[in-house]
Amino acid sequence: MAIARARELDEILARTGKTVGPLHGVPISVKEHVGMKGLTCNASFVAWIDNVPTEDAGLLKLLHAAGGVFYVRTTQPQTIMHAACSSAIFGDTTNPYNTNLTCGGSSGGEGAIVGMKASVLSDLVEN
Repeated sequence: MAIARARELDEILARTGKTVGPLHGVPISVKEHVGMKGLTCNASFVAWIDNVPTEDAGLLKLLHAAGGVFYVRTTQPQTIMHAACSSAIFGDTTNPYNTNLTCGGSSGGEGAIVGMKASVLSDLVEN
């Protein structure tokens, strides 16, 4: 999906000379509990594993219209409220600097990609 979206944005820019919006081409990670059309959305609840939205969440629609490119969905613990990023569905999301540790908290998957330098926000974080 991300490659196709990036190509689409490149073609629009080449054809029109204009960007789609202020986020044109910016890669955006999305936590798994945010509804994405056609993909499971379960907040790490095993009982919700077959919950598949038929349309994107409002936030995703806004980010898409602004030119964003969704490139990864990240993990979170069950109920999105635990101190460690672990669930029965995804297992442990480990710290990229010490895999004996989780990334912690509700945004552990997001923290992992920032730590791995796989996010546009990574340049804002000092090592």
